Order: sequence, then C-alpha cells, then structure tokens
Amino acid sequence: LVGHAIHNDLKVLFLSHPRKQIRDTSTYKPFRTQFGGKTPGLKSLIEHYIGVRVQTGEHSSVQDAQAAVRLYTLVRKEWESSIQEKKKRRFTNENVKEKESKPTENM
Repeated sequence: LVGHAIHNDLKVLFLSHPRKQIRDTSTYKPFRTQFGGKTPGLKSLIEHYIGVRVQTGEHSSVQDAQAAVRLYTLVRKEWESSIQEKKKRRFTNENVKEKESKPTENM
C-alpha cells in the first residue's frame, strides 16, 4: 500500500493494513532528511524529486495518489533494499542474543 501520510486515510476509513506492507512517502527517512528531518509535504516532495508542480488548483486525491506512487517508484529499489537490510540485521541480532542467553554445557 503506497501513499503519503497514509495513516490518516486509513484512520478515517476505519481500515487497517499490515505495517510491513505500507510504503508511506511522508515517513521515508531519505525524504525526511532532505527536509531537515521534518515530515515533508507531498507537494514539496514532488517538486523536489520529480520537478513537477502539483496541488496548484482544486485538491485531487487521485493526483495525490499518483504523485505518491511516482515518488515510490523513483526510489523503490533503495527503499526495498533498506527494508531487507533491516530484516537481516534484526535476524542477526536475534540469533546473537539467543546464543548468548543459552547456557553452555560443562563437560
């Protein structure tokens, strides 16, 4: 599920979605870094990364959704790689902790 500040939409619609399957352009760390660590607006993100002006007239949820998907596809490989790396680190850390917590047998 791809969107911008998607938690707001889900909340209003009384829906939930597995967090691991959400790609929210408002929380993607490299995007936030470009804006001083703050949550960037969709309009600013699109202008910065794609060079297109959006939301100039009447608000269009369709245009917002398309813009969020364009942002995601622009960085999809890096985004998904970073998620896989986090999973690997978490798995490695869990295995190390598990080994450390097991009592050793004395011979």
